[in-house]
Amino acid sequence: MKHQARLNSNTISHAIQMIETLTWVARNEMITYKNSLEQVNTYFIELIKVPSIKSIQMVDANSGEVLLDANKKDEGEMITDEFIL
Repeated sequence: MKHQARLNSNTISHAIQMIETLTWVARNEMITYKNSLEQVNTYFIELIKVPSIKSIQMVDANSGEVLLDANKKDEGEMITDEFIL
């Protein structure tokens, strides 16, 4: 049990680090290229190829709209889950 808890903790830590890095990269791309999501979309496409990543979205925290999603059919959908927002 201790080993599984440690593995889970490491997995969560790794995911948080990856999310923080992606957030800074996406922010920089959007500032540099005046809200262009093209390069961010490329990052999403590459990240979704990682077996442990099931979904990745960029959501407008104010409106809840999915601005960018590795699964294109979900773009434009609205997120209402307060935890996610």
